[in-house]
Amino acid sequence: EEKENTRKEIEQQMAEFEGLEQKVAYMRDVQGITLPEIAADLGYSYIWIKKISSKTRKQYAKSILTS
Repeated sequence: EEKENTRKEIEQQMAEFEGLEQKVAYMRDVQGITLPEIAADLGYSYIWIKKISSKTRKQYAKSILTS
């Protein structure tokens, strides 16, 4: 039950992201794809995908702490 609640919370937070942020978060957290693989799949540099990933993780953490 706790896993299901966590999954729903992550999906709700992902819905707030748009475009590339959403794709990166989904691929990373749901599909379990590594950042280098995401960069290659989406045609972006690893550095850029790493920045996007960091941004989404910070937003997750902030929203969880303020909940």
